[in-house]
Amino acid sequence: MAFFNRKNKDAGKTASSRVNQNTAVGAEEQQNAIAQQTDWFAEVRKKVSETASGEKTETHDVWKRQPKAYTMILMVVLMAAIFIFFLLTPILFTGGAKDVGDPTQLGTAVSLSNGTSVTVTSWKYAPSQGRMEIKMNVDRGDYIQADTMEFQASLKHGNEKNLAVNAVVQDDDYVVLIVTGIPSKWTALRVDMYSLAAIQQASTQQNAQVESLGSIMCLQKGVSQVSSITPKTPEEYRADVYLDQIPPYQQKIDSDKQQIAQNKKAIAGIEDNLAHMAKEAGKPMPQDKLAELNSQMEDARAQEESLKEENKDLESDITTNETAIASLRAKASYYTG
Repeated sequence: MAFFNRKNKDAGKTASSRVNQNTAVGAEEQQNAIAQQTDWFAEVRKKVSETASGEKTETHDVWKRQPKAYTMILMVVLMAAIFIFFLLTPILFTGGAKDVGDPTQLGTAVSLSNGTSVTVTSWKYAPSQGRMEIKMNVDRGDYIQADTMEFQASLKHGNEKNLAVNAVVQDDDYVVLIVTGIPSKWTALRVDMYSLAAIQQASTQQNAQVESLGSIMCLQKGVSQVSSITPKTPEEYRADVYLDQIPPYQQKIDSDKQQIAQNKKAIAGIEDNLAHMAKEAGKPMPQDKLAELNSQMEDARAQEESLKEENKDLESDITTNETAIASLRAKASYYTG
């Protein structure tokens, strides 16, 4: 019995020891869990803090990680800015040159709303004088009654600016305008044409508008610039109608004379060559060599005759052109005396 009591006491002690051990282990595990939970909360707080205050650092890191990509973006933006700048330059710095329209081409007829047409034959601009001379041929077509025109000259350089214009000559078939007061820098000069009869009629009506018959235009960069423009009388300008036709004839004459001189030089060379070949033909030689030499001499004579015929035609053309020049000078002298 005592044995059993002692055994039970020992068993109780063992059980109590196990309970104490389990309790200690549970407490340790609980402490570890609390420590882990505390570490987790600390990590969460750290991430939240980095999220709230660490965006700039992250962005900076991205720049460091991807420098090439952002460099390419900057280059594209810069190139686009440069392209837009040069695209707008003509508008910003030339007074809207892109909107002034196409210039009138020399020798091209411009149709007017009254059935006539004008053809500009000469634009001359003297920058030092601020003066321009415009010559135009007029074709009335079937419009029998001549319609006297009024002219208005204006500059387009940002804002329009009206200029003084004088019709020195205004005939049924020919007009000469002198425009003055042109500044040193401008983009386009336009001349509008109006019917004088329509202007007079509109002056008798209240709020009446007169529409332009048409216009011609030139650009500063495309007009012929001269050192000066000498004022002329209407008669002198009428004489210019004929005198201005002389230069092409004279150029043709000069060209023909130069060609004749070249042909004469070639003929002299052929004659020298023929004399040499004739001398060689008098020497003993095989028949095949002689036949070849005779053939060369025939070709040379044919070439000589062709050049002589060409010179005759050129001399005839020179005579014709000289006659035309004399006739033009005679017509011009009718106005100049």
